[in-house]
Amino acid sequence: MAITLVVNPGSTSRKYAFYRDGSCLASLHIEIVDGAIQSCITEKNGVAICEQWPIETLESALPQALAWAMTSGLIANASSITKIAVRIVAPGALFTEHRVVDQVYINALAEIVYLVPVHIPIVLKELEVIRKLCPDTPCIAVSDSAFFTTMWPQAAFVSLGSETIRNYGYHGLSFASVSARLNEVFGVLPKRTIVLHVGGGVSIAALYEGKGVATSMGYTPASGVMMGTRGGDVSADAMIAYMHEHDLTPVDALLHLYQQSGFKGSVGESDLRIIIDRAASHDERAHIALVAFVQQIATKVAAQAFLMGGVDVIVLTATAMVRNPELRAKLLEPLSILGIRLDSEKNDVLIGKEGRIEAVGSIPIMVLKTDEMGEMARIAYDVH
Repeated sequence: MAITLVVNPGSTSRKYAFYRDGSCLASLHIEIVDGAIQSCITEKNGVAICEQWPIETLESALPQALAWAMTSGLIANASSITKIAVRIVAPGALFTEHRVVDQVYINALAEIVYLVPVHIPIVLKELEVIRKLCPDTPCIAVSDSAFFTTMWPQAAFVSLGSETIRNYGYHGLSFASVSARLNEVFGVLPKRTIVLHVGGGVSIAALYEGKGVATSMGYTPASGVMMGTRGGDVSADAMIAYMHEHDLTPVDALLHLYQQSGFKGSVGESDLRIIIDRAASHDERAHIALVAFVQQIATKVAAQAFLMGGVDVIVLTATAMVRNPELRAKLLEPLSILGIRLDSEKNDVLIGKEGRIEAVGSIPIMVLKTDEMGEMARIAYDVH
């Protein structure tokens, strides 16, 4: 009985899932809530049970998750796990491949901690825990950028005169899971699809015949449109001026760009739902930031449509797009010049579900749930 453990570590949470033969047996979402560690466990019946866990830090989440899996009878012991898949978010050619983790790979990750100071240190700690708990189990590094190895050269291009610095793109696992379903959903593979992934992170990707050819995120996941806490495409000289003004080192500046910028930096709040409410209550800063966010996304969508010579399908995915009709309406409103028009009634009733929400005469607009964990399990199965 082959069991794959999928590991998706974040700065404020951990996501784990156990798969057998492509089927998810259980998923666990562990996060910090009001200073305590809370787990929400969803088994095959689809019911989530949330409770406080007796651990003090997220570094103890994986041992606790394995203990739960053994107690529940999901696995006999840690050796029952035949593969472990870990999501990797990092720039560089080495990290665009799905591959077995070895010491060379770990050393290479450690060398670029300064480039992705939010993601990489957490992954390195999780890999260390995995080695202690499951020393003989193959660990697969699943790249969040591999989907964009088909990126068109003009979209990957960075004009610094370097052969190693290019746009790599991220959220690739999300876009890959969406791409895999396009043929099923539409009955035929659309030629030109633009996907809006809007959750804690935000990116927009152009898919040509199902392959990633352009994306809003560039060299690292701090780039692209503004996000909850990330600044997006901030002018390089503006960043240097900010560093000088606040006496920041390059690493401090990157941490600021990841954790204290975007909506949080400009409005003091990172939750889009609260931003929308504040903008509606005539909060000027929230209104300006929200308008800027909408315009940035519209600009990226228009640029990708131009790159592909048009757009045939729009897909909306990730938490905010699936759950928030008001946000969908705001983001799609300026895109009417591209033939993208929303049916308000269909949109308003579609909450937490999948479905089509375009108006008559519009190109198709589809809300789809993403399945990054399932995509990771599928990839890990094929890596040896």
